[in-house]
Amino acid sequence: SPAQKLLVRGDPEWIEDYRVDSFNEKIEKEICRVYSQSRLVIGLHGSNMLLPSAHAGMTIDLIDERWGNFAQDILYQESDPRMASFRYRFLPYQTSNDTLAFIAAVMVLNWSKFKSQMTADVL
Repeated sequence: SPAQKLLVRGDPEWIEDYRVDSFNEKIEKEICRVYSQSRLVIGLHGSNMLLPSAHAGMTIDLIDERWGNFAQDILYQESDPRMASFRYRFLPYQTSNDTLAFIAAVMVLNWSKFKSQMTADVL
């Protein structure tokens, strides 16, 4: 909303800014390409998480007071509930940065091992 502001400064060169004022088909395709190359996308709960959940490896969905709408903004790509619970996390938006960073690191670093352990019985 106009009352909210985001200040980004001092980003290193390796951080690319994909913020846009409005979407069109070309921009949406580019964003989907970026998501498809992402191991993890972290975002605020809402319809903006549909595309990341469809294309990225994993998501962390930060939820405010709308817990009654839990999981409505995720397009699950997993039929195994263990794999889905690893790939799609839901946390309160008040989660501290340290905790969020820890959970994100665990997800990225442990995904391959978790997947091999949980799917060892799948042929």
